[in-house]
Amino acid sequence: MAPPSDFREMVVKRRDACVKFKDGKPARDRKQALDFYNGKNLDAYGDSGDGLSTVVSRDVMESIESVIPPLVRPFVAGEEVVTFDPVGDEDEKAARQATEYVNHVFRRHNNVLFMVETSLKDGLLFRLGVAKTVMEEEEGEPETYDGMDESQLMALQMKAQSEGRELAGDITQDPATGLYGAVLAPKKLKKFRVHVIAPDEFLYEERLSRLDQSTFLGHSKTAMLADVIAMGIDEKKAKSLRSGKPTEEQDARYADEDSSNEDSEWDDDDLARPVQIDECYIRCDYNGDGVLEWRKVILGGAQKMLLSDEPADGHPYSTWTPVPMSHKLVGLSMYDMTRDVQIQKTALQREQLNNLYLVNRPQREVVDGQVNIDDLLNPAINGIVRVKQQGMITPLVTPFVAAETFGMIEYLDGVREARTGVTRYNQGMDANSLNKTATGMNIISNNSQQRQELVARHFGEFLKDVFTKLLHLVRQHADPADVERLLGEFVEWPTEYDATVSVGLGTNNKDQLVAHLNALMQIDQQIIQLQQGLQGPLLTAPNVYEKLKRLCEAMGLKGDGYYTDPSKPPPPGAQPPQQKEPPQDPLGEAKIKAQTEIGKAQIKAGTDVQIAGMKQAMQPQATADAD
Repeated sequence: MAPPSDFREMVVKRRDACVKFKDGKPARDRKQALDFYNGKNLDAYGDSGDGLSTVVSRDVMESIESVIPPLVRPFVAGEEVVTFDPVGDEDEKAARQATEYVNHVFRRHNNVLFMVETSLKDGLLFRLGVAKTVMEEEEGEPETYDGMDESQLMALQMKAQSEGRELAGDITQDPATGLYGAVLAPKKLKKFRVHVIAPDEFLYEERLSRLDQSTFLGHSKTAMLADVIAMGIDEKKAKSLRSGKPTEEQDARYADEDSSNEDSEWDDDDLARPVQIDECYIRCDYNGDGVLEWRKVILGGAQKMLLSDEPADGHPYSTWTPVPMSHKLVGLSMYDMTRDVQIQKTALQREQLNNLYLVNRPQREVVDGQVNIDDLLNPAINGIVRVKQQGMITPLVTPFVAAETFGMIEYLDGVREARTGVTRYNQGMDANSLNKTATGMNIISNNSQQRQELVARHFGEFLKDVFTKLLHLVRQHADPADVERLLGEFVEWPTEYDATVSVGLGTNNKDQLVAHLNALMQIDQQIIQLQQGLQGPLLTAPNVYEKLKRLCEAMGLKGDGYYTDPSKPPPPGAQPPQQKEPPQDPLGEAKIKAQTEIGKAQIKAGTDVQIAGMKQAMQPQATADAD
C-alpha cells in the first residue's frame, strides 16, 4: 500500500518536535552530569587562582559506583532473571517453558552484565536508561562435511531441504575412497537482542509521562553503510547518505581518546563508512480509516530522506528512571541529588588545602635590598638564604583553621547519604562503626537498603517490560525445533502472561535470603512429618525443589545438577520410591479381633433368644391341633 502523500512531511515534523531537536536543556544537563562524574569541570566551582588548590570532590562518581554493585547482583546472580506466571492452570507447563527459553536466549544472545550495568548507570547518571528489544537475523558459518557415504550424503541433503538451505558448490568425491564431501550453506540465525541506547540518541515527545502514551519514538544513530543496505534500503539511496556531526555529549564521552582520525575522508562506496539514520516508530492513521496504527520508518541523513516504511507491532523501547517524578517520563538521577553537595565539598576541600599551603609555606616580610631574592624564591633542602643583616626575613603567620571545616564536610556527607541511601556503614568505610551499637547499625543498614531496594524495583519494572517484549518476539519468530531441542518438548505458548522479575524476595542481601530459605526448609521437615510424605496437602515435591533451587542460586551455585526437578521424567535407571506399608500394631489387631468375637457372641445370643421365643409361642398351637 502506498503511503499518504504527506506521510514523509508528517514523520519529519513529529521527529523535529522531539526533545532531542527542540529542547537543548536535557543535553546540557547530561553533559554537565558527565563532567561532574569525571571531576573535570574545574570552572564550575570558581577560579582558584595560581598556586591554589584545584581539587574536585567526587561525590557524584562515588555515589553511583557504590550503589551499582548491590543493584546489579540480584539481576545477574541467578539463572532466571524473569519468570512468567500462567494466566490459568492449563497454561502452567507453557509458562514454565517460556520462562526457561526466554531466560536462555537473553543470556545466550546478549551480554547480560553489560546490558544491566550500562542501563543502570545511564539512569543513575543521566536520569533515563533506554533499551531496545529486537529480533535480528545473522548469517552463520558454512558447514563442511567430508568422508560421507551415500546414505550420509542423502541425510545431509534431506537436512538442507528441511532447513531451507542449499549445498554451496558441487559435491566432491574422493577417487581413492569413493567418499563424498560437501559444504552446507550458512544458516540464517535468529538473535533476540536487547540493545542499550544512549539517552542522547533516544527520540521522544515533549511532556510525555509514560511510553504507552507515546505516538512517536525513535533512535537517532550512526550505522555502517553495509548494515543500512542489509535493512533492505535501496543501495543508491544508502550511498547518498552522509555521517552526521558528533554532538557535544559524544565529544565529552570520548574526550580522553585520540580523535586524529575523526575528520578522515571515506570513499562513497566503502561499506564500512558511517552514515546517520533515524529509526522512527510513529503511531498515525496511515490508512485513513480512523484507526491509529504503528509504522516503522527509516529517515536518512540531514536531508531526512524516507528510506523505508513498514507496519510495526508496537515499538521496541523500554525506559526507566531511578527517582520518578509524578506524571513525567524523566525523573531525577544521583547527579541531581549530589550535585550541590559536590560543589560545597569541593569549596571546603580547596580551602582546607589552601590554608594548609599557607601554614606550611607562609608569606614573608622581606626588607628590600637586604635579602638575596633568588635564594628566597628558589628554596632547597638544606639550602641558604643570604641576608645582609639578621632578621631581614619575617614569616607572616597564617592560623590553621582547616580543622574547623571537618564538621561541615561531615554534615554534607550525611546529607548525601540521606538522599542516596549510600552510607559509609554499608560500604565498609567507617572504621568506628564497630564501636556503635548493633541495633543502630542494623537500623542504618536497613534504611539504606530500603532506598536501594526501591531503585532496584524501578529497574525491575524496566526489565519486566523488556522481557515482555522479548517474549512477544520469541512467540513470533522462535523456531519450534530449537525450543524442542533445548527443552525436550514444545508446547504452544499462550498470548498473555503475568510477568514478575526475580529480585531475591525483595532484598539485595543474599546472606539474609539464604537464612530465610534455610528456615523454610526446617519448617518443611516438620510439615513432611505431619502429613507423612510429600503428597500434600500443605507441601509437595515441587515446592521443596523450588526452595532448593532458590537456595542454590542465593549461594552462587550455578547449574541444575544439584537436585532433580520432580516435574520432569526420572533419569534412566532411577528407581521409583518404594511405598512403605503402614506399621503393624499387634495390640490394635488383638483389640479388633476381640471386638469381632464379642460382636459374633452378641449376634448369636440375640438369635438364640429369638428362636426360643418363637418355639414358646408355637407350643400352645401344637397342643390344640393334637386335641
